Formats: sequence, structure tokens, C-alpha cells
Amino acid sequence: MPIKEEFIDILSSEIVFCSNLMKLRELLISFKVRGMSKNEMLLYLNELRLVSNEEVVLELMDFVEGHCNPQLSIY
Repeated sequence: MPIKEEFIDILSSEIVFCSNLMKLRELLISFKVRGMSKNEMLLYLNELRLVSNEEVVLELMDFVEGHCNPQLSIY
């Protein structure tokens, strides 16, 4: 499965069934480790905003962008 589809499938289901932002953040880190760029991740998260809980997706985007505690920033 291409990484984009895997990212969207996993994150969309985890957002529905998991309200723990730190667990979701760890999933984002796992995709970073696999080589996903910051721009790709933001693009895919933006797509998720249309089909998932927008509040949660915006929080995840903050981790990616660095609009959070520096220790929690992903990139």
C-alpha cells in the first residue's frame, strides 16, 4: 500500500477510535521515520480535515508545524 493511503487509512481510523493526542503524535513520528517529509505530512493531514475530526487534525498539524511546546515538535 502506498504510504499516502496507509497514512490516511491509519490516521483516520485512529482519530475516530483514539482521543489520545500523544498516541496520534507517535503515529506521525513513525511516518517521519519512514521518510515522510514535513510538506507531505501537512498535505495529507489537510486532506484528513475533510473527513475526520477537524479539531484533532489541527492539533496534529500544530505538532508538525512546531506550533507547540518545542519538545513536542515533530520536525
